[in-house]
Amino acid sequence: DALQDPALPLLRRIVKEYPEGKYCERASWWVGLAELRTRNYEVAAQLMEAGARRSTTVQSGGFLYWAGRARTAASDVTRGRALFEEAVRRFKHSYMAILAY
Repeated sequence: DALQDPALPLLRRIVKEYPEGKYCERASWWVGLAELRTRNYEVAAQLMEAGARRSTTVQSGGFLYWAGRARTAASDVTRGRALFEEAVRRFKHSYMAILAY
């Protein structure tokens, strides 16, 4: 939802200026979801894919799922499908993998 909108300028700054920082993963998550809400699918997909590659937690499944949704919405169905399949393969028992399936 849009509750994080007031924080978006700071979150975007964290993503841009501290890509290896402690808070970049969560900042990428919120900025990516905000980009999806505004239908800026390419930016959302890039943020979510980068988050999936950077994350070492089960959160990667969520990043992969939303990256797949963004790619599919941007008419890149092949890439979107590949991201869904990766989410299912890597996190088959997670909620996001079930959605991707």
